[in-house]
Amino acid sequence: MADSISGLSGTGGGDMMRVIGMASGMDIDGMIKKMMLAEQKKVDVVKQQRQAIVWKQEMYQDIIKDVKDLQNTYFGATSADCLISSKAYSDFKVDSTNSAIAAATATTGAVSGNYSVKVEQLAKGAAFQCGIAGDLNTEMKSTGKITLTLDGKNVDVNFNATDTIKDFINNVKNAKWDDGTLVGNDVDVSYSELTQKFTIVKKKTGAVADATKDLNVSSAELSFNKNQNSQDAIVHITPPGGTETKVTQSRNNFTIDGIAYNLQSQSEVIDPNLPREANNLSATTLTVTKDADKTFDRFVKFIDKYNSLIDKINTKLTEKKDYDYKPLTDDQKKGMKDDEIKAWEEKAKKGILRNDDNLRNMLSHLRSTFFDPVNEASASFGKSIGLDTDGKASKAGQIKFSDDTGDTFKKALSERADEIMDLFNKTYTLSSDDLTKSSEEQKKIMYDNSGIFQRISTILNDNVGTPGITINSAILTKYANKQEDYSIYGTAGSNTLPDQIYKKDNLIKTLNSKLKDKENSLYKKFSALEVVMNKYNAQTSWLAQQFQ
Repeated sequence: MADSISGLSGTGGGDMMRVIGMASGMDIDGMIKKMMLAEQKKVDVVKQQRQAIVWKQEMYQDIIKDVKDLQNTYFGATSADCLISSKAYSDFKVDSTNSAIAAATATTGAVSGNYSVKVEQLAKGAAFQCGIAGDLNTEMKSTGKITLTLDGKNVDVNFNATDTIKDFINNVKNAKWDDGTLVGNDVDVSYSELTQKFTIVKKKTGAVADATKDLNVSSAELSFNKNQNSQDAIVHITPPGGTETKVTQSRNNFTIDGIAYNLQSQSEVIDPNLPREANNLSATTLTVTKDADKTFDRFVKFIDKYNSLIDKINTKLTEKKDYDYKPLTDDQKKGMKDDEIKAWEEKAKKGILRNDDNLRNMLSHLRSTFFDPVNEASASFGKSIGLDTDGKASKAGQIKFSDDTGDTFKKALSERADEIMDLFNKTYTLSSDDLTKSSEEQKKIMYDNSGIFQRISTILNDNVGTPGITINSAILTKYANKQEDYSIYGTAGSNTLPDQIYKKDNLIKTLNSKLKDKENSLYKKFSALEVVMNKYNAQTSWLAQQFQ
C-alpha cells in the first residue's frame, strides 16, 4: 500500500478529484486557495471592469431613451407638438355662433377675423330605403335577394324567410363585390325600429357626373326607393373684409386658406315663404383669433422637457467618482444583504459618465444652437424676445424666460409670430454653388442658415437617429448598442461599449483558463508530494517494526 494516495477531495478543483494532506498533515486545499488569490484577483478585476462598462451602457441607453422621447415629441413630423412645423407657430382658436350648423379649426395661412358661413346644402351619398315592420330580431318572412351596383361593381345578397333583420344587415355589410372588396367598405347599412325603415347609404359623398356609376339598389321581393341623391356641399363663405363666395365641395369637411371647415347641417331659412337661396339663409359666424397662449404652452412644455434632459446629462458629466467604491465581486456579495448591495452599487455607479466625450460634445452643440446667429433672421435669441439661457453653473445650457412670467416671450409670439417662427424654424436649401463646396462647408452653410429648432433636430438625428427609429448607427446609439468586434481575441471593432464588453469576456475566459491550469499544476505537485510522503511513512513504519 506504499504507493496509495492518502486522501481525495473535490474542493477547490471543479470536477477533478483533489488530494488532501493526510500523509503530510498539510491543508493542501487551503494552501492552494491562498496561492491562487493573486490569479483570482486578476479575474475579479476584469469582472469589475466589465461591470462598470455594463453600467455605462445602461446609463447610455437610459439617456438615449430620454433623448428619443424629446425628439419624438417635438421633432417628429407626425407629432401634434412638432416644433419644426409651421403649425407650431400659428395656433388659432375658432368660435362659432352656431356649431350645429358649422364649426372650424384654423391652421397656417389662416387670417384672423370673422367668417360668415351659409350652408345651402350638405354633401351626401345616394341612399335607398325600404319598409320592414318589426325590430332587429324580426324575421324577413320571405326569401329572395337584393342587387347592389356601384361604380361598375355588382353583388347579389340573398336572404331567407328565417333571417332576422339583424342577420340581413350583417349579410349585406359582409358581402363582397365582384372585385372581391367588402360591400361594407362602401356603404352604411342600418335599420330604425322607430321609423321601421331599412336604409343603405353610399359612404362617399359628392355629386356623380355619370349616374350609372352611382349607388343603385333593387330587389324583386323588397320595395327599395331612392330617397336621397348623391350631391355636393354648397356653402357661401364671406372671409374677413372680403365678399361672399359660393363654394362647392364633395365633402362636408374641407380646408380653404388655412380654415378647416366642418359642416354639420343646412342653414335655416330666414323666410320660409321665399326660395332657399343664399340671401335667404341665416349666417353662422366663425370668429378666428390667434391663440398665443396655446403656442406659449407648447414652448413651456418643450423647455421643461429639454431642461430636464440637459440637467440629467450635466449631472452625469460632472458627477465625481468615489474610488473607494468599486463593483462588488461575487465573494463580496455573499456576505452582504440585498439592500446593502444596492446602496453600495449606487455609490459605485457615480462618476462613470464623468466628462464623457460623446455626451459632452452633444451638449456643447446643443448650447451653440441658441447663441449662433441665424442668417437673415429678423429676430435673435435673447432678452429681446423674452428668452435666455441659465447663467448658473449647475444649470448650464438650460433655457429660461428672461422675466419670471414669460410675458415678454408670449407678447413676441402674439405680435411677431413670423419672426419667431423664422428664428426657430427657418429652413435652407443648398444652392448649386453650395453643392460645389466640401461636405463640411455644406454642413456649416446649412447650420448657419437654419433655425434653432432645425439645428437641434439635426443634432439629435446625428446622435440618436431619426424620430421613431430606435435601431440605427447614430453616435450615441451605435456606441451604446452596436457590437462590431466578433474577432477571436476581441481586438477588432470600433471600441463601442458592446465591443468593450466582448473584449472583457474574452479576457475573463483566458484568465480563467490560466487560473485553472495553474491550479491543476499545483494540485499535481502536492499530489506527488503526498505520494512521496506515503512512501516515507511506510518505510519509517517498517523500520520501526524491525527494532521491536
